[in-house]
Amino acid sequence: SHQLYQCLMPSKLYGVLAAGKPFLTTAPANSELCRIAVQQQVGFSVDQGSPTAIAQAILQAMNNPDQLQRYGENARRLAERQYSQQHAVNQFAALLESTLSATADSSMS
Repeated sequence: SHQLYQCLMPSKLYGVLAAGKPFLTTAPANSELCRIAVQQQVGFSVDQGSPTAIAQAILQAMNNPDQLQRYGENARRLAERQYSQQHAVNQFAALLESTLSATADSSMS
């Protein structure tokens, strides 16, 4: 279940990426959503429970329109490359297969 938590994504994310829009997340640092935002340069990540950090991130984004545009372009490319319907189906199938395999292994011991 720990693996499942780390790969859960808000359903809105795919539409945001496809629209070529950067996003702001307060997801935990070890989550897939945070990793995507930072590593793929498609969004901004701030700590949960810090309105000041959220406000600072928004102001930074507003003051850097070139960065926002670049993040938006990165988002659109990421949506096309990695989050097509077929790619999502393949990822989910792989997760189910590994979960079922782990369950079968643990029940045999």
